Amino acid sequence: MPNRMNRRTPLIMLIIVSFLLLTASASLFLSKTRDLRRLDPVELESMTKDQILQTIYDRQASSAPLNLYFIPIFAFFGLAVGALTYYLVGKDLDKKEESLQHNTKIILHLLNADERKAVERIVELGGTTHQVEITYLPGFTKVKAHRIVETLVAKGVLEKEPRGKMRLLRLHKDLYALLRDQR
Repeated sequence: MPNRMNRRTPLIMLIIVSFLLLTASASLFLSKTRDLRRLDPVELESMTKDQILQTIYDRQASSAPLNLYFIPIFAFFGLAVGALTYYLVGKDLDKKEESLQHNTKIILHLLNADERKAVERIVELGGTTHQVEITYLPGFTKVKAHRIVETLVAKGVLEKEPRGKMRLLRLHKDLYALLRDQR
């Protein structure tokens, strides 16, 4: 649940920023167009038709193009699409993460107590270790450690690499990532 809140915070911030961009650009656009259309009635009475038209043309030429006020509106739509995509992808990621955690719990429950001890020790050691480290666990002997390691290799939990007279044990990377995060 806290992970979901961490994903919602940027989403909420994106929505707020995009809404502020939209309102700011709309208000600037409306005020600018209103200023361009506004002419002083007293001043208009003393002008000819050509002078009025020339004043309007001069105001339009001296002002910034109205296209610039649409940039924040496009930014709003870009942020809105980004926020929506983030929300949809985040939802899928939450489902996948919950599924992986559930599967990891199932895998650990399928292991007996000694196998769990060995896997936890390998996680503590960073996901890789020499087989001799397993023999140092309380209640383990060389033979017991060897049998447990062979069982875990057969189950696909561990990978074993020969290193001279030693064996390097590597926990499956996805399983290691999940177990590391759960600690």
